[in-house]
Amino acid sequence: MKLINHWNIINYVKAQRLSWFGHINRMPETSTVRKTYKWKPSTSRPVGRPMSHWEDDIRNNLRKMKLIRWAEQVQDHLKWKDIVEKAKPLPELLSRRRRRRRRRRRRRRRRRCIL
Repeated sequence: MKLINHWNIINYVKAQRLSWFGHINRMPETSTVRKTYKWKPSTSRPVGRPMSHWEDDIRNNLRKMKLIRWAEQVQDHLKWKDIVEKAKPLPELLSRRRRRRRRRRRRRRRRRCIL
């Protein structure tokens, strides 16, 4: 029995994260989850490279998917659901290393077929 019907677990998790992102953005401003999401700490950050945040990863994924006006689209639940479904099979959401591995495997398969 297959637990997940999608071929790539990484894309599936990233799509689920997009789904949750949409859910949070549709919540009312008075919601505790929404307040926590929008909260900015008043303390200073340590010196050095800024840490990557959950929202930064999501915005990078949206950029890779070439979604420009996502703030408007997230308000329409059905439209956002379609976007999340389209994100599941996208190879653009994979890391560069995984894309390179996939290309190498395809080349090897082609070589085997030719020989």
